[in-house]
Amino acid sequence: MGGSMFKELGNNRLSKVDYHYLDVFFCGLSHFPDRINLTYVHGLLTAVISAPTLIPPNEWINIILSKEPKFENVIQAEKVMGLMIELYSQIVRQLKGEEPFKILYWNSSLNKEQEHSQEWLLVDWCAGYLAGQQLDPLWGTDSSARAMLTPFQVLAKEKSFVGQCDSQGRIILDDAPFITEYQTHLHDFVLDIYAYWLHEREEDVKLKLNCLQSSSVSKITHPHQEDITWH
Repeated sequence: MGGSMFKELGNNRLSKVDYHYLDVFFCGLSHFPDRINLTYVHGLLTAVISAPTLIPPNEWINIILSKEPKFENVIQAEKVMGLMIELYSQIVRQLKGEEPFKILYWNSSLNKEQEHSQEWLLVDWCAGYLAGQQLDPLWGTDSSARAMLTPFQVLAKEKSFVGQCDSQGRIILDDAPFITEYQTHLHDFVLDIYAYWLHEREEDVKLKLNCLQSSSVSKITHPHQEDITWH
C-alpha cells in the first residue's frame, strides 16, 4: 500500500483542517505508551527524510499507526493514509529547499486536556525526531552525527547538562540557557543534519534503484523463477 501511494505524491499543501484531522486521529491512538500528536509525527517524519538511508514507508507507517492499525471505516483509513503521505511529501519539498522549511507546532483545541504549551510542543517535536532517527542504525555509527543530535536530546528532555562542568570548569546548575539557545537554532540544526547525510542518502537511493532494475531484468529473463528475498 505504501509503495503504490508514493507513486501518486502530489504538491498539495495541507490545510489547517487537515492538520486538525490528523492531530485528532493521532491523539486517539492507544498503542503509544506516551504522547503522540501531529507535532510528534512531524518531527518523526523530518528525521526519517533526513536519515542516511531511504527508510521504506511501511517502516515509519507501522511505527506511527502500529502494524495492525484500527480505523473506523475504509473512508477514514484512506483519508488518514492520504494525509500522512501528503505530510511526508510536504516535508520532503521543504527540506529540499523547494519551499521554506517550517517546524510544525500544532496545538489542537479538541479539548483542554489535550492542549499543550509551546514548551511541551517543542518537547514533542524533538522526541518525535529522535524516534525517527532510531529507525536508521547507520545514524549511530557516526560520532559527528550523534553529536549533532545533542540539541534534540536536550530539548526533548532526554539529556541534561546539570551537574557537568562548563568550558570554564563551573558546575552547570540549569539547562535553561542551553534550551533557549538550541530552540533558537533548531531550524538550522534540522537543515544541517539533512545536508550532512545528503551524499549517503543519494548513494543509497542509487543502490536500491540498481537492485530493483536487476531484479526486474532477472524476472524477465527467468519468468518462472520465484521472487528473490533480500536479506
